[in-house]
Parts: sequence; structure tokens; C-alpha cells
Amino acid sequence: MPSVFQDLQHGLRALASRPGVTVAAALSLGLAIGAQTSVYCLIDALFLRAPVGVTDAERLIAISALRGVPVEDSIRYPDYLYYRDHNTNFAGLASVAISEALSLSMLTEKSTRRCRWRCVSSATRAVSACC
Repeated sequence: MPSVFQDLQHGLRALASRPGVTVAAALSLGLAIGAQTSVYCLIDALFLRAPVGVTDAERLIAISALRGVPVEDSIRYPDYLYYRDHNTNFAGLASVAISEALSLSMLTEKSTRRCRWRCVSSATRAVSACC
């Protein structure tokens, strides 16, 4: 135990002998911890918490299709309609499609912006509300 106190005392003396390096190290540590906390809060809000309006997120599942190759793909709209109409296991089905390949251009007075679009089935609110 005495060696721990000696090491601590030596470290404090070394920090006190170079105040500029000590301040730079403390500021770097503070910025790094702050940045890490911000990134964690963002990831927590976007990916780890339930979506807004969904009370029982553990009851939601995603259905995707495998078309001959081991790559997940969304199901086709006719398949969604069939699953929705013949559903006996779920409280409801909803469909959401997000397009990254197609984008829309939105014209404003000063510039043009590209926007991604989403297509949502009419059952999305009902399914979100029942969870």
C-alpha cells in the first residue's frame, strides 16, 4: 500500500511541474468524455429506445424476404397484402418502405434540396397504437 501512495505523490509532482501539459491533458480528457457521452446519447435515442408512440416495442417484429441469396430485402407489396389479409397470428401488419435509390428534389427560393421519401401503409398507426 505505501508504494501506491508514493506513485500517486510522484504523479502529482510530475503534473505540478508542467502546468501547461496538465491543463492540455485535462481539457483533452474533458472533451473526449463529453464527445463520447454525446455519441452514446444519440445512439441511445435513435437505436436503443422504442420509437415515439410505441408503448410495447418488444411486441414489434420486422418481416423481410430472402430471394435466393442470403441478403435481407423488403417484401413486395402484393406479398404484404396477402400476409395482411391472411394474418391469424399478429394483432396487425403494417408496411414501411424507405427509398434511398430514388430521391425527390425540393425547390426553395434559394436552393434545391434532395429528400428521401417514405411510403407507409394505412395500418401503421393502428399497429403502433395497439402495441
